[in-house]
Formats: sequence, C-alpha cells, structure tokens
Amino acid sequence: MSEKPVIGITGSFSKKAGPRGSFTIGGDYVKSVQMAGGCPMVTPVTTDQEMIAAYVDAIDGYLCPGGFDVAPQMYGEEPSRWMEFFDMNQDIFEMQMVKRCVAAKKPVLGICRGMQVINVLYGGNMIQDIHGQTQTTQAHRGSMEARDEPFHWVTLAEGSIIRERMGADKIMTNSFHHQAVKDIAPGFVVTGTAADGIVEAIECKEKKILCVQFHPENMAQRFADFVNLFRWLVDSCR
Repeated sequence: MSEKPVIGITGSFSKKAGPRGSFTIGGDYVKSVQMAGGCPMVTPVTTDQEMIAAYVDAIDGYLCPGGFDVAPQMYGEEPSRWMEFFDMNQDIFEMQMVKRCVAAKKPVLGICRGMQVINVLYGGNMIQDIHGQTQTTQAHRGSMEARDEPFHWVTLAEGSIIRERMGADKIMTNSFHHQAVKDIAPGFVVTGTAADGIVEAIECKEKKILCVQFHPENMAQRFADFVNLFRWLVDSCR
C-alpha cells in the first residue's frame, strides 16, 4: 500500500454528458477523500467481472456514493408510483464491488444511495418513497443549490463509529433523499436516526462498513468535522 491509500469511487455513466456519454462523479467526493489523506480513483461502472476484480485489487478502500434510486427488483418489489430513475447495472456493479472489498477485508463507506445499495445487498429492503409510504411530516429533501446547508438533526448511537468520529451524540446534516432504508440487513446496526425515526446511519464493524444517508462530502469543506468520516475510511485501509 502506498503512503496515501487508494480509494475507489463509482463513476456513473451518463448518456447526456459529452458527445458520446461520460463517466462522472461529484467533485466533492474526490476533494473529501483528498482532504482525508486518501488518493481517489474513479471506478467506472462495468458488467465485466474481471474488470471489477481488477478494480478491487487496485484499491485499498471503496466509497459507494449517492445517486439515483435502487432498483426495487433488487429487494423483491415492483416499482411504486413514486419511484424515480434507476439503473440495475449500476446496482449490480456496486454490490459486486462491496462484496469483493469485504471478502478482501477492505473498508467501505456508503453515502446516501450507497447506504441503500449496501443494505439491500446484505438482505435489507427499502421505503420506496418516504412521504408516499410513511406518516412522517418531516422534510428530507433540502435545497440542491445549498448542499452544504445544515437541514435536520441526526442522533448518533453510543459506541458507534460515527459518534466516535463526529465527536458528538447529535449532529446537524444536509439531506437530499426521498427513499430510505426500511428493514435493516442482518449483521448491521442502526447508528443514526432523524427525529421522525428515518434511518440516517448504519454500521457493520465486522465487515468494516460505515454508511450514512446524508452527504458529508458536501459539508466537509465548510464543516471540518465531516472530513472525519472520510478519515475513517482512509485510516481503516492501513
């Protein structure tokens, strides 16, 4: 391993970007990994198993980022009327990346959609739409133009990785999701919740996986404490 652990980050394919499409990842993910002392490496989505194996060999840890909805077929449901865009190939790719990293004892950080993908991979399921399928009146979608603006409180569980790293039992986070994890995958524990009970963080120490529903990468440059979640990923590679 180099002095700076290599952190793979999914590169999603967009047909609309560039003349023939483009593999993209938000710049704040890259900056946050760099701020935490890691070396970011984009891993473009593929269905080629040999390529996926090569990605995992080349990285020391993996960041499964935010994005669109998780395909409901992945957890045995049909799409509800509230479902938005999903891409099964990317779901499968990220699940393969996580499984191979866990098998190789390489740490994984899941953010927003990434947390949802990981929960489904290990046997959990989803609320397809918070306001369509729950009674909550709390908003979970803040302004997309002010992505570093604190939006709601998240209570952190005692003894959790996230509480240790954030140095607080309650934090203000941003929020941009209409879906949420429902039944938690076996082996994982809920370590962060919003005031209405929506799950905001899950962990599995045995598998070296930490997941959050909010977007620390957007908060990190304004609020230095959020870099600590990326430092956990980088430190866990060593």
